[in-house]
Amino acid sequence: MDLRVYQERHGLVADGDFGPVTRRHTEMIRVCGVADRIEGVGNTCRWPDSPVLWHVTGAPLVKQPDGKLLRMDMGDFASVVEECLARWAAVCGLTFSRTVDERSNYTLSMGQIDNAGSTLAWSELPCNVRNNSDRRGDRALKSLYDKAEPFRVGWSVPLPYISLHLVVLHECGHGIGISHGPFGAVMAATYDPSVTGLTEWDVSEAVKRYGEPVSPPAAPKPPTDTTPPAADPPPSQPAPGWSFDLLGGLVRVNVPAQSGDTLGVRLTSGAKPA
Repeated sequence: MDLRVYQERHGLVADGDFGPVTRRHTEMIRVCGVADRIEGVGNTCRWPDSPVLWHVTGAPLVKQPDGKLLRMDMGDFASVVEECLARWAAVCGLTFSRTVDERSNYTLSMGQIDNAGSTLAWSELPCNVRNNSDRRGDRALKSLYDKAEPFRVGWSVPLPYISLHLVVLHECGHGIGISHGPFGAVMAATYDPSVTGLTEWDVSEAVKRYGEPVSPPAAPKPPTDTTPPAADPPPSQPAPGWSFDLLGGLVRVNVPAQSGDTLGVRLTSGAKPA
């Protein structure tokens, strides 16, 4: 690759001079073994359908800088992958779903690539895929993480440890069809521990392939109560046979006795007759 092209590709001053800045950049750890530029494919590197089905395979012992071996738990590895895919899904119109191996479109695993401090991982890109089912099972897209690297779970981990989250986020970018981007982006070819999330460049490349993120369906409105309000109860009526007489300041209630005779009851209204 021409030096000016390399510098331009990685966000450096494209002056063709192999100065200290360019030299230092070439000595940085590469995130992955994917070529810096995928020629002749353009935006055809994309999945035609959603969701993309993914699966993780064996996570072995990982050697740490202190010489100890860290058992990378399958559950931890899968959780990191799920979190990183969710970040991509949040910014574009592609969705993902975890599945079993034989149905998977995208398989992520750990194995041997080279020695520590070199290539951290690599991933295939979905270029010229006509249908998601074209890449399934044995033909699924592959992504491999080097078990020789001192991976640590977390977005920000101190050197010489390597953030598994950041590397997986990068490789999942390849998994949805994005090539390497400029220095400072998640998709930059070199590992930069100061980057902890998707940048404007990363998001624009995802939207270019899949459009805006899928909006969740609106919550249904509660049904409107069409039941008419209950009518006011009719005014109470005296029982049959009762009668009322108003006599000055007194009210006389005539209550029928069980024998059929009339029983006179006098209720005062508060004033007594003179």
